[in-house]
Amino acid sequence: MSKQTASNRGIIMIPYAYLVNSNTGVNIANRSKQVDIYMKNCCVACLSAKKYNDSDTDVALVTNIDPPKEYRDILESHKIKIIHADFDLFNFSGEYTWALAFYKLCALHHVLHEYDYDYYAYLDSDVFIQSSFNNIWTECDAHILLYDINHGLQVKHYQHILSEMRDFMPSLFSNGNLPSHYGGEFFAANRANTLIFIKNCEEIYAEMCQQNSIRPTEMSL
Repeated sequence: MSKQTASNRGIIMIPYAYLVNSNTGVNIANRSKQVDIYMKNCCVACLSAKKYNDSDTDVALVTNIDPPKEYRDILESHKIKIIHADFDLFNFSGEYTWALAFYKLCALHHVLHEYDYDYYAYLDSDVFIQSSFNNIWTECDAHILLYDINHGLQVKHYQHILSEMRDFMPSLFSNGNLPSHYGGEFFAANRANTLIFIKNCEEIYAEMCQQNSIRPTEMSL
């Protein structure tokens, strides 16, 4: 697909993917209503982003499904973009913990290569945005912004992450380093840094697949 020139400077994305028999958030008790629950969250996230940001920032639901009409109507009536992107990258097996969460990287890849913005951001669907992203865009001129989970060594999940990192790249731990665990809840960067970020993610994912270093029940994004 040819890249589309964006009229606005930045885009805030709320990615959502659904695949039958693939693991998603552990907080969803009623799997039969999974799409409905997530669509409600996506609408809240998108509408709050639209409310607090000016016309220079686009807001989009990025998804691999056709949203139910009631939610599509809500989004379109508030001039929120609906971008379809197949889940064809960063695909782990369905039983992998939080397998669908990796769609965020897939969505970022597609929008980055198909839409020419100055700044790109994505967030989890279960958020309420309370202010403008203008300061975030300014900070993106100097940094890639990620969410530091701040897990300590007493957290079993962080122990699993470190174990996987150590097996995958022992050199990270040569000086007793304990790498930060950045979650997938939030990402923001300018276009140049987003290109670098997604390229590194693609290379790491390819190497993980080659080394067969994916453990289905332990790691999440």
